[in-house]
Amino acid sequence: MKIPRDKVRIVALTNNYKIVGDAYLPVQSRLSDFMNSLDDHKFIPVTDAKIYDISNSNLFMEFKFATINTNTLILVSTENENI
Repeated sequence: MKIPRDKVRIVALTNNYKIVGDAYLPVQSRLSDFMNSLDDHKFIPVTDAKIYDISNSNLFMEFKFATINTNTLILVSTENENI
């Protein structure tokens, strides 16, 4: 059975990179609830990912699909929260 999901544009920061991409959260779920539910899943799947170098804000890489290791995150937010 497929679980309905909402596409949410997120921004994730690591020590070296800013990652912008689309995450798929359960319908009407908050990003914080989604992150807290990842106990056994240490990666956030994202589509249309763009990775920027923090030191100069230049686009470093682009991927149609990528996973973000949550152990490397400093913070994560929805794009409209202006990180």
